[in-house]
Amino acid sequence: MTTIEILHNTLHGILRNWQQALRIFLVPLGVLVGLIVCFMSFGTKSVLIDGQTVSVPSPFLFLLFPAIILLVLWPVIAWHRLLVLNEATKGYVPSFRLKCVLWYLLYLVGLGLLLALVTLPLLAALGPTMLWSIDHEAVINGKMLPPQFFIFQALISLPAIYLGIRFCLILPSAAVEDQVGIFDSWRYTRKMGTAAVALAILSAVVSLILQVALIAAAPILMEANGTGSMVIQIGQLAGQLLSSLFVISLMSTMFVSLVRNKG
Repeated sequence: MTTIEILHNTLHGILRNWQQALRIFLVPLGVLVGLIVCFMSFGTKSVLIDGQTVSVPSPFLFLLFPAIILLVLWPVIAWHRLLVLNEATKGYVPSFRLKCVLWYLLYLVGLGLLLALVTLPLLAALGPTMLWSIDHEAVINGKMLPPQFFIFQALISLPAIYLGIRFCLILPSAAVEDQVGIFDSWRYTRKMGTAAVALAILSAVVSLILQVALIAAAPILMEANGTGSMVIQIGQLAGQLLSSLFVISLMSTMFVSLVRNKG
């Protein structure tokens, strides 16, 4: 598959199934938002330290965390199954598959740790240069970070993104209860050739552009409108949801093409 074919099939899958996307994500994410809003007051508690009142995370958050994980992965599993198995959701409550959620979480944590091990040496090598490039006084005064900071960030993330693309087939595999291990994923994605490299570079560039655009727009919104911070937060949330939907769809598209249809 070429990069264009992968992106085309991914976008086509999202647009073709937008109604199913609403059915799958609406209730779980609605419950998640409601849960966070209802228990927001329990998020922090005030503690007296050296005569000063300091807000610290409440232990209640640790009890809420498993529920948040389940509510996030619940629709993710359903979306994978729709794109890979054509398993449509009837009504507005997707099927909850605890076994798939647990395996998906296990693979996700394992993949995250593996990519972190790759990123840490690069961060140690380029991190000091990133810090030296920052005018801390200018940042405190609200000025934008220098361009080289974002370039270093993109360079650091590039190898992790590439490896993430090569290993990502284990996640839709867990969602559809297939047997694809991490070495199998590497073998299947070898068929992509340079498309994997192109996708990694494209992902890093898009991420770089979005970060710069958001940071550049923040002061303008704050000055133009008193509710600018709320607009920024809503924009960040919407961007995260859409980018997450695209990434999940991309993994499903790759799984169908490389594993189900044998590339």
